[in-house]
Amino acid sequence: SQMVKRWIINPDAFVTNNFDWNKVKTGTTQDLALPDGTGVDLRQGNMLISGGNIYLVDYDSDGITKRPVGPWECFADRWHYTYRDLYQSGALPARTGSFATC
Repeated sequence: SQMVKRWIINPDAFVTNNFDWNKVKTGTTQDLALPDGTGVDLRQGNMLISGGNIYLVDYDSDGITKRPVGPWECFADRWHYTYRDLYQSGALPARTGSFATC
């Protein structure tokens, strides 16, 4: 497979993909000459909170989407998430998908 460079779309995408700031290095001329690949966005399956609402990051054939999570019992009791597992995101996906429910 051909090597490509992939731009990280925003700091939220960097964090939710568990990238390490200590491993970032300056790209070389050769790195920057690589063709562009698909940008790196929020990690699929990540739980976000915004405005008191909980969303699941998901992808479909049209790209990234946020899926409202409900009811709370799915989030806490069935999926075993806690409030500290939520990422406070300022960069929610624009499209809203179907409810993520148990």
